[in-house]
Amino acid sequence: MFGARCAGSLRRLGPFPRATGPHRGPLPPAADLTPSAPPAQSVQQRASDTGMEKPIQVTYRWSQDEVLILNRIHMRYSATGRKLRRSMRSGGVIFMCMGALLLCAIGGTLQKWRAAAFGLAFIAGGAALLAGVPFFMRRAALSSYAKKPDRDLLVTLEFGEQGLSCKSDVAFSELLWCTICRVLRTREGFLVYLSDIQVHWLPAHGFQGTDALERFAQLAKAKVDDYRDER
Repeated sequence: MFGARCAGSLRRLGPFPRATGPHRGPLPPAADLTPSAPPAQSVQQRASDTGMEKPIQVTYRWSQDEVLILNRIHMRYSATGRKLRRSMRSGGVIFMCMGALLLCAIGGTLQKWRAAAFGLAFIAGGAALLAGVPFFMRRAALSSYAKKPDRDLLVTLEFGEQGLSCKSDVAFSELLWCTICRVLRTREGFLVYLSDIQVHWLPAHGFQGTDALERFAQLAKAKVDDYRDER
């Protein structure tokens, strides 16, 4: 009786669909799980997002005039230049004093012409030491400049929080602030010393305005212990 009821229920439900095998129609497209790249940002936008300021740029032509200005300021304020100028000045004064003494002793010697010749020679030597040193230093600077591969080329320096970069058509270098031992400010510009004889020259006219010049002054004062203002 139970079997008859089940059969009647199955007949009321109707015939079962035939198995036709796996579905071979087109599958829905797979989702793209590749992470999308963030939109490109410019250097200025990235610097703005990270709170960094635009690097300070200094551009000028490395000419003979710049070499002579740098040499004059370096000789005036550097320890080596001051020592050389004191030595030459002292030597010139000593030579001129000896020459004057020899001229004064002419009356007490029989060889007056010899005393006069030696006196005049010492005075001339002293005058050459006093007046000729700037001339010889100028000649030496120009002679060294003529042998440089970057002469009369455009030089660009950039300064940021980490350090500086210097580039021209023949060279490129990057330095950290910790490699800079001294910064000297004058009316003509800045001297950035890597050692007593290695120096980068930053003329005031090479900065992009007074604001950039003052920004560099504040940055150098904060990064370098030996900062001097000789204006």
